[in-house]
Amino acid sequence: MNTLNAFILNRVWLIPVLLLLCYSNSNAQAFLNASDNLPDDGASGQSVDVMSVDIDQDGDKDIILANEYQINTILYNNGQAEFDYNPNTLLATLHDSEDIAVADFDLDGDLDILFVSEDDFEHEFFLNNGSGGFELTPIEPFSASNSVCVEDFNGDGIPDLFIGNLGQNYILINDGFASFTNEAATRLPAVWDTTYDAKVVDVDNDGDNDIIVANQEGNRLLINQGGGYFEDETISRLPQGIMMDTRKIVPGDMNEDGAIDFMLCNVEFVEGNDPQNRLYINDGTGVFSDETESQFPEYNDQTMDGVFMDFDADGDQDILLTNVLHSPLLVYKNDGVGKFTDANSIAIGDLEFTLEGLGIVTDDFNGDTLVDIYICNRNGKDLLLLRDPEIEITSTVEPEIYKGKLWPNPVVSSFAIEKGDWIGTPDFRLIDVLGRELAKLTIEFETSTTYHFQIPETKMTGIYFLEIRQKDAVLLKELFLR
Repeated sequence: MNTLNAFILNRVWLIPVLLLLCYSNSNAQAFLNASDNLPDDGASGQSVDVMSVDIDQDGDKDIILANEYQINTILYNNGQAEFDYNPNTLLATLHDSEDIAVADFDLDGDLDILFVSEDDFEHEFFLNNGSGGFELTPIEPFSASNSVCVEDFNGDGIPDLFIGNLGQNYILINDGFASFTNEAATRLPAVWDTTYDAKVVDVDNDGDNDIIVANQEGNRLLINQGGGYFEDETISRLPQGIMMDTRKIVPGDMNEDGAIDFMLCNVEFVEGNDPQNRLYINDGTGVFSDETESQFPEYNDQTMDGVFMDFDADGDQDILLTNVLHSPLLVYKNDGVGKFTDANSIAIGDLEFTLEGLGIVTDDFNGDTLVDIYICNRNGKDLLLLRDPEIEITSTVEPEIYKGKLWPNPVVSSFAIEKGDWIGTPDFRLIDVLGRELAKLTIEFETSTTYHFQIPETKMTGIYFLEIRQKDAVLLKELFLR
């Protein structure tokens, strides 16, 4: 028995694993439009960000909305994903509210709310009185802000704040009575940014949380040096060379290796910025590589927010994106190893809606253990999508192996493949038995019946697959390298 045949026999048992990772299917639309469950007066207008939280502590998830120059709103859930609005709950002057933070800031056992504002430099801080009411409380310093997140930076068990500004960002340390001291001068690098988002996550797996900051011109990665003191290590840890205006950063383990990766939601509101959303993959130590070209579809939109969600219940994180140009909602399915493909037809089918999608949140709003979707609409009524419990999504099915001819096989340096019944030209990739992409193959030339390829210079030998990827299908063809 020659070496190649022995290798094939020893590895052929791995093929079914690869096939299950690469294929997906569904048999019906997964979400239903339930926007009629939202009040017209409380869920219409200028909502730009959303948070789901049980603010009244009755066991179901309510909705909090940050609105531009409208009263910010709480939509109270009755447990069946039917929401009520009381305009007297949050009484304040109109502000340009952009983001929301919720925590028990005064340690009295109930949840308080902070809305940060951009254009008018004044934030709204509401302390919960424990009886269903909220009292507007002063908070300083004022700033032009688009983002806020909660973290215990100094390790005293009290929730503090990171506020992303036009200018120097802030860390506000809480004394436990909802009184804050700005310690940015000692805890953060002195930089002037236009910050739109920030996420607090442990990227380097050292046991403390770092901060990834989304900016209009160049994102930053701030590494915790211990005790909540941060240094800018962007140059050594984040990919460089692409001008981006990032509006949201979505953290998640895309390739299931135990490290936090990032999805960057980008726009081109300033000419010259690249609007392509990007995937940053963590090597496990907090150093990121840009895997967008091989892992994520090319799409030119203006993406304002995103969230990871296992919408097909196959154990990996899919992604939902909201946009303000072409498609208000885009759903991309994860194949299990961090490669994403369009899955809108699986998720929403023929549903049509017109909106400027800004903020998005996913949660179980009706208590059926299935995850639902809420999307902010800046120009009209918000969108509520409920997961249809009658629809079962089958995420892994027995795949189809491409039956067309590939020759010569084994492959030394080049090969040809017979054209199939394809619409347009597929993408061709060389992948290994674990589904990992090794190379994107470029068609060297084609005839009326065949495509011809050159294998990149490599010392690899053994069993591999040619992945033939179209919009709604992936086919596999075995090939042997020697």
